[in-house]
Amino acid sequence: MSRFINFSLLITGLFIFSSFVASAQGALSGVVHDANAGVSFANVLLLNPSDSSLVKGAVSDAKGSFKLDAATGNYLLRISSIGYQEYFAPILVNHETQDLGVITLIEDAEQLDEVVVVAQKPIFEQKIDRTVINVQSSITASAGSALDILEKSPGVTVDRSNYSLALAGKSGVRVMINGKISRMPMSAAVQMLEGMNADNVESVELITTPPAKYEAEGDAGLINIVLKQTTDAGTNGSFSLFTGYGGGEKVGGSVNFNHRKKGWNIFGNYSYRLDHTDQLNGNDKIILTDAGDETRTSTVSHRDPITYSHNAQLGFDYQLTKKTLVGAGVTFFDRDWNMDAVNNVNYLINENPSYQLNMINHEVNKSTYFVYNANVEHVFDDRHTVSAEVDYITFDSSNPTDYQQNFQDLDGSNSSSSLPDIYSSKETPLSTLVPRVDYTFQINENTKLEAGIKGAFNTLDNAVQVVYVENGVTTVDTDLTREVNMTEDILAAYSSISFKPTEKLGINVGLRYEHTTTDLDSRTMQNVVNRDYGQWFPSLFINKTINDDNSWVLSYSRRVTRPTFNEIAPFVIFLDPTTFWTGNESLLPSITNNFKAEYRWKSTLFTVQYSRDEDAIVGFQPRLADNGRTQLMSAENMKYRDNYSASVTLPITVTDWWEMQYTVTGIYSVSETEQLDTPVSIEAFNVRFNGSNTFKLPKNFNVEVSAYLGTPSYFGISKYQSYAIVNFGVEKNLKDDQGSFKFSVTDAFSGRDFRGETYVPEENINLRNRFRFENQVFNMTYTRSFGNNKLKKRRNKAAASREEQQRIQN
Repeated sequence: MSRFINFSLLITGLFIFSSFVASAQGALSGVVHDANAGVSFANVLLLNPSDSSLVKGAVSDAKGSFKLDAATGNYLLRISSIGYQEYFAPILVNHETQDLGVITLIEDAEQLDEVVVVAQKPIFEQKIDRTVINVQSSITASAGSALDILEKSPGVTVDRSNYSLALAGKSGVRVMINGKISRMPMSAAVQMLEGMNADNVESVELITTPPAKYEAEGDAGLINIVLKQTTDAGTNGSFSLFTGYGGGEKVGGSVNFNHRKKGWNIFGNYSYRLDHTDQLNGNDKIILTDAGDETRTSTVSHRDPITYSHNAQLGFDYQLTKKTLVGAGVTFFDRDWNMDAVNNVNYLINENPSYQLNMINHEVNKSTYFVYNANVEHVFDDRHTVSAEVDYITFDSSNPTDYQQNFQDLDGSNSSSSLPDIYSSKETPLSTLVPRVDYTFQINENTKLEAGIKGAFNTLDNAVQVVYVENGVTTVDTDLTREVNMTEDILAAYSSISFKPTEKLGINVGLRYEHTTTDLDSRTMQNVVNRDYGQWFPSLFINKTINDDNSWVLSYSRRVTRPTFNEIAPFVIFLDPTTFWTGNESLLPSITNNFKAEYRWKSTLFTVQYSRDEDAIVGFQPRLADNGRTQLMSAENMKYRDNYSASVTLPITVTDWWEMQYTVTGIYSVSETEQLDTPVSIEAFNVRFNGSNTFKLPKNFNVEVSAYLGTPSYFGISKYQSYAIVNFGVEKNLKDDQGSFKFSVTDAFSGRDFRGETYVPEENINLRNRFRFENQVFNMTYTRSFGNNKLKKRRNKAAASREEQQRIQN
């Protein structure tokens, strides 16, 4: 705690120091009018006269008045508002406050007609610190889920069998919703994304080297899911309905709305999804006995899951005063997953059938997630802003499962008998309190300071019980039955400064400190996990613009991956009586150093990246227990992992009706694990390809063809074969703003069939597995907007400041 306090004092000192480095300032004021009255919410921008880059920005108030501060010098003044022609004029800022008087905008007759915005963003956008996938620009994303979008995103790997994500070949990913980090376990976050309709998602942001203002958690970076939000005045929104089939029926819909009047802004969204699938899992285990016999356990699991998902968000913002904005909201997620499965297990000795086991199981996974938020933002002036918010999160998961076993001896007697039924249950309530305060100081037009403090206080209870029932007698498995309580407190503080030493050189330097206390106790044992440590996390971004066609970015960040609650807390999922997934209480946090370099030539982006993970966490690695009789799958620490990657993103405009975009990534990794008795070193290289072709055809038809390919790759000590997924989509936009229809085929050639193997002869591990989650999904979607869809003057809170922040960061 003392180190945390010392760092807070360091930030205070930095504030004081920064207040003395502001350069000479001037100010401009004026009123924006049209022929009748003041123009509210007009963008007033000061531009650099040499390259028209943004220097400073402001928004006119309800009466059209504006005021902005800037360093002395020559600028180009630009004023714009939808429905009016842009205004340009050269301006000289001196040490005084200049009143520019009334500036009159001329109405644009063409814009005043009732028109609909038809401009479309590219599917993939590359920004300084992130890759953006614009979901609404993808036809094949319609009717799918948010998880389907991630599966198609460059550099993202979705492991549906273990409910985990990987980014750039690494699994330490944190999920954010609208810029807020999800506190639920990763498995639950993946399940939430699986139940979230793609039509309710605006975009997905992949942030591989986050700056210091973001939490240091996650060695692979952050994935931000941006939900739809409308910002026009009045009431507006959109809705979508879909139906489809792929191994089972699919149906659902989503709606989002925004109501903006005077100082109020009320917003919300809701989506429902029913997803019936047909899945196949396979596991083949070969073990050599001390007598030299080869025993083989071959399991095939036919699974029939049905998922019901609800997602909802409701919130408001209120402009309390001209400088103070307050808000509150609640987010809700509910998932009900029911599965019936038939598991056929064959036991062979030296390839001769010995006996069979038929295991029928029914599993329910019910989870509910609430986030309650309150926030306030106060703008002292054009240079000083403070924001504060607090989140309270509750998550509750229930996972009862029953297994019925029938045994048949094939050694000649052909006798059949029943084995004990197995019943398992898991109850996992989680609560989290997250307060934070952020401060922004715009020192001058080229320098900005950001700092803040944050806390995350987590409490988790996890109760797992496994019992056997035979002839009416119940026996508790004391080895697998556990009750634990876990508390984890994280205190953090950060400070970063962005500045431009020259016109075309931008630098962002940040430093973050996090102190973590983790305690895990079981009913029978105290201090099963007891950790108390503090760490520093620096970050650095350097951006150089050479000319309009060439620029480069260098970045470095240090990250930490803490074991997730689901990985560290006990649980049990059986595939057969001797094969199951479980938790690992001994997992250690992993520390990562990330280095990244990007070079942009016109629209083509070249990226190279290197990272070093100490104690890298890899999910669900196989190991044998009970002299080889039992196979356990749990998360493990590797000694280290070095990742080298290079990628190129190439957008191509073939004609005005045909556009292509391709991303090719090569990943080379070197890792070593000491979890086994014999250290194992692994070197691997794989290539991943993402590509899309979009065609704009006559009569408002659009066609998209996309492909996602991957060569063989390693997941810890397990190697998975190559995959190839091809998607097709057709869109028809109806006239008179009557909406659009989209028809899509996902995985048209059934390439989403993942097969892996794990071979470590020193540890007598020889495994094969297969996961087929669903192939060839056909979907039809109807989408339509409602409310005010005309181009009108619109209130866009902090629009100018967002542009300014982007310029400083660039």
